[in-house]
Amino acid sequence: MPGSKPYYVYVMTNRFHTTVFMGMTPDLERRVLMHKLGATTSFHHPGSATKLIYYEALRFAYQAIQRERHLRTLPKRLLFSLVASHNPLWRDLAQDLDLMGTALGRGEEEGRGRGK
Repeated sequence: MPGSKPYYVYVMTNRFHTTVFMGMTPDLERRVLMHKLGATTSFHHPGSATKLIYYEALRFAYQAIQRERHLRTLPKRLLFSLVASHNPLWRDLAQDLDLMGTALGRGEEEGRGRGK
């Protein structure tokens, strides 16, 4: 999305796929890292959702909010079907993100360097 930062709707789960967490954020890498480190505002315990299994990028915040609300209304079987259609192996998509760059603040430095 040239010229604007996208907003992300994301779905996370635990390793047993028994806990599902959905959220919306303008900074997916930072938010996923927070989940993985247990630094979210929700109670963190061993069964917490730390595996990113699905995300969508949307252009505007209101679209992301609407999409998150819609996903929350889906029965679990339909949500899991949506996840499986985009991520059939249910792998942790966080592996594709630059979480270390986020942790080190490189993402912010790069953003400033491009005049944003």
